[in-house]
Amino acid sequence: MTALVLVFLGFVVSAVQPFPPTISPSVLRPYQIVAGGLVGAFLLGIVSIGLAVWWLTGSQDSALYRGSILTFLLELAVLVVVAFWTTWKLVYRK
Repeated sequence: MTALVLVFLGFVVSAVQPFPPTISPSVLRPYQIVAGGLVGAFLLGIVSIGLAVWWLTGSQDSALYRGSILTFLLELAVLVVVAFWTTWKLVYRK
């Protein structure tokens, strides 16, 4: 899922590229918010992967397992918020 988040971040970045440098910051603000949320979800995914690998290769401590599950669930929550916000702000509020 983390790789998919990176792909969606690429879509957002490529959507901003055609804007001229003189564009109003208020136009770019929704894209910046979405990009920030996606970067946050991406980083949570990386942490989740790191904890899961550490748990698998280590002593299989239950705290590491719970940490990897928690970060994965946080990543899902961030993605849901970003998806709803993006749909509302960039699609329905034009």
